[in-house]
Amino acid sequence: MADKNDALEYNHKILSQERKRQKISQEIVASQLTLNVNQIKSLENNLNHGFITTHFKNLALKRYAEFLGIKLSSIIIPALEIE
Repeated sequence: MADKNDALEYNHKILSQERKRQKISQEIVASQLTLNVNQIKSLENNLNHGFITTHFKNLALKRYAEFLGIKLSSIIIPALEIE
């Protein structure tokens, strides 16, 4: 679900856990997704820096999850759990 800034709330730990399980470096992910390593680190730690707007962060999150073979719906935190 999205917060008041339209940023998706998600379980960011799953991204780094899955990347490490697949033995893929942050550098390779960044290269494959045409992002930089700092943006990958931001996604893996649910930080906002590295993205000009939350819209671009959300797009990168969707691409990263897809790259790792994770269903986006499995990492999104429902709105009821946020409040």
